Amino acid sequence: MKFNKILNLCLGLLILSTVGSTSYSQIVAWDHHFIVDSQISNVMVEATIMGQTDQDNSAVVGWIDVDLPAGNGPISMIHVNDLAIDLAEQIELNYRWVFLTGQVSSTDLGIDMAQAGSIGLVNEIGQFTQVENIFTGRGSMAYDMPFASGQVALAEMDPITSDFAGVITQQDTVLKLEMSIDLEFPLILDGSDIGTARITGTIIAYADIYWTRADFNSDNSIDISDLEIFLSHWLTSGQDIIADIAPLEPDGVVNLLDMQVFANSWLSGYDVSQ
Repeated sequence: MKFNKILNLCLGLLILSTVGSTSYSQIVAWDHHFIVDSQISNVMVEATIMGQTDQDNSAVVGWIDVDLPAGNGPISMIHVNDLAIDLAEQIELNYRWVFLTGQVSSTDLGIDMAQAGSIGLVNEIGQFTQVENIFTGRGSMAYDMPFASGQVALAEMDPITSDFAGVITQQDTVLKLEMSIDLEFPLILDGSDIGTARITGTIIAYADIYWTRADFNSDNSIDISDLEIFLSHWLTSGQDIIADIAPLEPDGVVNLLDMQVFANSWLSGYDVSQ
């Protein structure tokens, strides 16, 4: 029994070295799913209509998908490839023109990424900029003005292009993403431009670093103990298999896809320079 265990471990290390050194199987980047922290993420909605401006704030909820380099090293590049942000509160805006007044209120406002911009380079303190991103709005803004009443659907507006800056940091096995957004949508009523709606703020979101999926014994490192567990599930199939770590949504079988992730996670959590 002990001999078989050693043989299996040697076979696993051989597979690791093969998978890890083969360009076909090498994972260049891994998708991380960040969840927005609604307790500390906040945006301001500012609408200017007929020369008058008002603003209101809201907490936000949602998620952000981010590609980060695989491997056990500093984060050198980042690609925010998708996001969906929803305002958690209704926006109420009020306007006055001498003796006339108007109101604007929101319903289910949100922001989606229609097309991701270019890959951003991350500096030594985690700062990055991603340019030429295309966003679309969701929800509507109802208005009651002296000249008309109705609502404007943000989804019917043209997509807008915007850059954003952020900071990505790692604390143990948790990643923190902080992004600043600044989006301005034109408000069009019956073909006429009546003003603008601008959404600005800071989004803070968290995700577990990808290699924690291969940390089967939860000791914050990927080593022989995890390899032993992985090999015990090799080529098994079914639901909720601990070693079924690829793709992002488990496919119910432990095969080379999972080995690719495990190989790129090997020795993560250790200071390999030591």
